[in-house]
Amino acid sequence: MTSKLAVIMAALALSVGFCKAQSESVKTLWCKDNRVPELHAFEVGSRFDYIQYDESPSVPALSWRRKETTVTPYARYGLLENITAYSTIPVGFNRSDKVGDANGLRDITMGIELLAYEFTYKYPWVMPYVEISAPTGDEDKYLGQGNWDGVFGTAVGTTVHDIYHYVLDGRYNVEGKWNDNTNNDGVFTLASAFIWDVGPRFSVFAEGKVTSEDIPAKSGVPLYGNGGMSYKFTDSLVLNWYGGASANTTERGHAGMKVAYSF
Repeated sequence: MTSKLAVIMAALALSVGFCKAQSESVKTLWCKDNRVPELHAFEVGSRFDYIQYDESPSVPALSWRRKETTVTPYARYGLLENITAYSTIPVGFNRSDKVGDANGLRDITMGIELLAYEFTYKYPWVMPYVEISAPTGDEDKYLGQGNWDGVFGTAVGTTVHDIYHYVLDGRYNVEGKWNDNTNNDGVFTLASAFIWDVGPRFSVFAEGKVTSEDIPAKSGVPLYGNGGMSYKFTDSLVLNWYGGASANTTERGHAGMKVAYSF
């Protein structure tokens, strides 16, 4: 309990402070972006996600489902020039035919993003990043992974004709089983995204990803697709909404939205 409290307090520390600046929120769900807070500025907000899963894919006679709703407050902070620190504190609300209902804290995450190269805001950029997840969620109730997880990734992107943005994001999740003797190869994920700035306030985007996950009772490479829109109400306040589906997975569809405020 003490270690969990320490992680929570460290994450909350990212959401304290005040410094005026203007920045843009990341629009996509699976790809990092070069839209980062200004130096010593904050971005705070929350994501709301809804996902349905098939809990009986290998038993045709059963039709068990799990519905997960997650509310994820987050904070990003311009820690140093070109370095952004961030944290999320997700809370889950699960409705499962298999294990019953469960509500509670999911796994808290903390990470660092380095904008290592950027020719200009509109041209090629490179962003390595590292993220750690603490096992604060209950694994038996599908609220957490049950282990410390680490993610190491790099995103690259560019802009064409000032309004078309392309991103490629590759990452490796070590799945955190560092303290046991299990044979764990981790999970590789490759995601790409296309963003079209239709106007100064409104954008649309599409993205997809493939993973090396080994999903029971499913054959083929897991594929995920997602699309959405973003609207900037003011220079500081942005609303994103999205939805999508997958193939060769137990996911039966997802939808969500994110509100972000920069200051």
